[in-house]
Amino acid sequence: MLQGAGGAMMVPVGRLVVLRTTAKSDLVRAVAYLTWPALLAPVVAPVLGGVLSEYASWRWIFLVNVPLGLLAVVLARRLVPDVRADDAGRLDRTGFVLTALGVGALVVGMEALGSGEPRWAVAGLGLAAAAVLLAAAVRHLLRARARSSTCASCASPRSV
Repeated sequence: MLQGAGGAMMVPVGRLVVLRTTAKSDLVRAVAYLTWPALLAPVVAPVLGGVLSEYASWRWIFLVNVPLGLLAVVLARRLVPDVRADDAGRLDRTGFVLTALGVGALVVGMEALGSGEPRWAVAGLGLAAAAVLLAAAVRHLLRARARSSTCASCASPRSV
C-alpha cells in the first residue's frame, strides 16, 4: 500500500516540479523526459517481474523497489530544486474528508455494480452516498473559495 501511494504521487509531483522549474522553451523536452519512463515501464516491468519470479522468488518483485526508491530519493535530493509555494495555505480538512469519503463511496458503488452478480442494494447505497458526499464537498469547496477571495484584501490571512 505504501509503494502504491508513493508511486501514485510520483507523476503529478514530478510534473509540478518540471512546470515550476523549466523555462518555457525547454518545457517540451523536459516533459518528454518525464513521459518516457511511464511509457517504458509497462514494457519492461512484466519482463523483469517474470524473470525475478522464475529465477529468484516472487518476493523480489516487491523488494526490487527498495533500492530503486532509495536511489530516487538520493537523486531527487541532489537534482531537484526546493520549489515551494509562497503561501501554500492550510489543509481544508472538511473538504478533504468529504471528497475522500465521496470517492470511496463511489468506488464501492461502482465495484458492486461491476461484480459478476451485481449487488444492487450495496451499489445503490454507495452511489447515493457518493452523490450526497461529493455534492457536499463541491458546495463546501465553492464556499471556501468564495470566502478566501472576498478576504483577499484582509489584513490578516484567513484560513479556510
